[in-house]
Amino acid sequence: MGDRQHNVIHNAFKYCSTQPEPMVEIFAGPSAPGQYTITVRDNGIGIPFNQIDRLFQPFERLSSAKSFSEEGIGLTTAKRVLDKHGASVSIQSVEGDGTTVVMSFPNQAIESNDLASDTSHTGRTT
Repeated sequence: MGDRQHNVIHNAFKYCSTQPEPMVEIFAGPSAPGQYTITVRDNGIGIPFNQIDRLFQPFERLSSAKSFSEEGIGLTTAKRVLDKHGASVSIQSVEGDGTTVVMSFPNQAIESNDLASDTSHTGRTT
């Protein structure tokens, strides 16, 4: 698994760390012919519905995440790398109730290990 997928998992742990019983679930496997999906679900702070579209904008700080230390470039970089490899990412979230991130990859990106070896975009995991 590449740095970009780790970024999504790191965010799940970070944003549910304030919960009395933090929970992160990770599911991975084939989802359709020629597709592989990784789903990361947490019970963290969630994202206001009207701010989900802003998640992939560089240096964007969402109102629900202001109390967390971050630079605001991790998901932007992750999405660029995923797009480069023909992968897609979708986010569902309810503020105060957690977030689910679904990353879908063409099998050839997984089989060739392109995503894990992509170093064209480097940065800290935030």
